[in-house]
Amino acid sequence: MKKRLLSAILSFCMLLTMAPTVAFAADGDDEAAPQINSVLKGSCGAEGNEGSVQWALTDDDGDGSYTLTISGSGAMANYTANINNGSATQPWRASLTGVEISNITKVVVSKGVTSIGAFAFNGLTAVSEYDIGADVSTIKQWALDTSAAKVFNLNGNTNFQTDVDGVLFNKNKDGTTLIAYPGGSAVRDEYTVPSAVTAISDGAFVGCPIKKLTIGSNVTTELPGWSFNSDKLEELDVNCPFGSGTFAQITTLKKVTLRDSITEIPEKAFLNCTGLQTVSILSGLTKIGTQAFFGCSSLQNVTLPTSLKEIGYQAFRDCDALTSITFPDNLEKLGEQAFLITERDGHIGSLATVTVDMSRCMTTEISAGLFNGLNALETIIFPTGLTNIGDNAFTNCKGLKSLEFPDSLTEIGESAFSGCTGLTYISYGNGINDIGRNAFFGCTGVNVIDLHRATKIGELYYNGANNGDPALTHACIAAAHNVKYYLRTKSQASSVKGNLEWGKMAILATPIIF
Repeated sequence: MKKRLLSAILSFCMLLTMAPTVAFAADGDDEAAPQINSVLKGSCGAEGNEGSVQWALTDDDGDGSYTLTISGSGAMANYTANINNGSATQPWRASLTGVEISNITKVVVSKGVTSIGAFAFNGLTAVSEYDIGADVSTIKQWALDTSAAKVFNLNGNTNFQTDVDGVLFNKNKDGTTLIAYPGGSAVRDEYTVPSAVTAISDGAFVGCPIKKLTIGSNVTTELPGWSFNSDKLEELDVNCPFGSGTFAQITTLKKVTLRDSITEIPEKAFLNCTGLQTVSILSGLTKIGTQAFFGCSSLQNVTLPTSLKEIGYQAFRDCDALTSITFPDNLEKLGEQAFLITERDGHIGSLATVTVDMSRCMTTEISAGLFNGLNALETIIFPTGLTNIGDNAFTNCKGLKSLEFPDSLTEIGESAFSGCTGLTYISYGNGINDIGRNAFFGCTGVNVIDLHRATKIGELYYNGANNGDPALTHACIAAAHNVKYYLRTKSQASSVKGNLEWGKMAILATPIIF
């Protein structure tokens, strides 16, 4: 009997060890407490001295809000990404602790810790208070997340300071660095970076409750990328260098003023700033980089300075609301698709009833896709030294009405003006000798084509069965009826008329021969 009882007890114990661990929320709690096997403390020291610095998560008053405390002596470890990133390595991430990031509301770095590691607290978006110990001398890149921060307590630390606005700075032999603006503070209409500041840290203005931000030429180091994103920022006044993507995706931004110390707008600097309406650029700028204003779909006015020499690839792509463009005299290079409108993605160009005057530009080439999709572009005045128009340069510019090519033009690329359904008049200079396939495909509204000065174009229409000139064939528009052709010789007129009317592809007005 005793043996059977003992056997039953052992079997019951084995079943208990096989059952899963279950954590229950206390009555009235909205969220489950951390799992029994969650880790709420550990080491976080720099490589080689990992055990010298420790971390701990505590809910001291039991309200579900946690404090992350860093203690010990020496430097913290560096981490590689925002804590919400799949590659994050911070040991206090939710997948290890069971504590949701949104429940960590305070960070304490105790006396003895000398350095806050890179990305250490980046992504802790609910932290409203930072206690920085007296011995911290270094705050590494993207170490703090200040989007909800209201206060930085320095605890006698002399390496850092805060001003009356609660902004955190540090001073060193190279000047003053603005470390962080308290994103949880009250909304203000304007903030000017103090004149003593020479550098701004990564993430310093993320979430900043500022409507207008002014950064002067006293800031001599390049502004960091992705460090100004906020749902309050409406205006920027900048007079210092900045890098790729610095102001990208600030969708509330409406106005930008770039002052005279800025010589280049880097690539993707204002990418997808969909609320941006006006950009004022003062003298000194020489280059607008690749995709600098790509996706700024509300941008209406851009004043380009006389100093500008280059506009990069897709610099103003999908800027739907543009109503005017004035090109400066010294412009030498226009990147491909600089003003492309991507109709297939639902974009509709608004450049309308204006003249794009390039007559004084130094550029000799209109690059591929430059004005592709600008539906209501009516008039283009070409540069006087223009030699080449690239493929698809004016594709689907449906409002374009007339073309007068300069004598310097020698080549028109494939599909350069295809889909320009509003085009009625085309006149060639004497330099043209190469016109690409489908250059005027779909331009069925054309009623005048003047080729009489195009002395380098051959006499015979190329139809695949003779030795004619493809340039002559591509200059003609078979689908356009009752076109009046101004041609150079009787034999050229006969070849054009015979080929286009063969099989009744087109019915021509009588060609006019010079």
